[in-house]
Amino acid sequence: MTSPTSESQPPPRRAERALPVVVAIVVAAFLAVLGWRTAGRVATAAAAAARGCSETPEARILRTAGIPASLVQAIHEALPEDGRLVLYSPYGGQEFVLDAADPRGEWARQLRGMWGRLKNLLYPRPRDVRPAYDPGELQALVEPGLVGRLLVLDGTQGTAPLTVGGDYELIREELLGAVRMRLWRLRRTP
Repeated sequence: MTSPTSESQPPPRRAERALPVVVAIVVAAFLAVLGWRTAGRVATAAAAAARGCSETPEARILRTAGIPASLVQAIHEALPEDGRLVLYSPYGGQEFVLDAADPRGEWARQLRGMWGRLKNLLYPRPRDVRPAYDPGELQALVEPGLVGRLLVLDGTQGTAPLTVGGDYELIREELLGAVRMRLWRLRRTP
């Protein structure tokens, strides 16, 4: 005689025995991929931290802001505390700055970005940093009381001296990638 419980339990099939093994392999593969991605992120962060600790402040400024530290230093040396710095680039207009889809404003948007980065690098002096997108805007920022205290970072790519609003002295010329920037000090107004 056989007991009723032993007949109701058929022996486990091969596929049923393999299911936990397959699940374990899939989970292990998922964790391995996740681990490699995490390891990659950790390695990238570690490399960035090492680079940040080992590079000079000048290299860090150039890498993060795109502005050479020598230009920042020249501005600090040439500009009195109560002076004004104007970033001048008459390419594209103010009306196109906020429309990222309009290619006519690309230069103006780049000037706006550089203005923000340079203003942050120079803080707290000078506090008076302004952009000028055309000769009329630059002319409006030139005041007789600013003679010797007004610097213009000129983004025009010509070779002619800056003459908008007065007579200027060239202090420094710097190449930022393919763009030449000239730093002028106002000597006299007309």
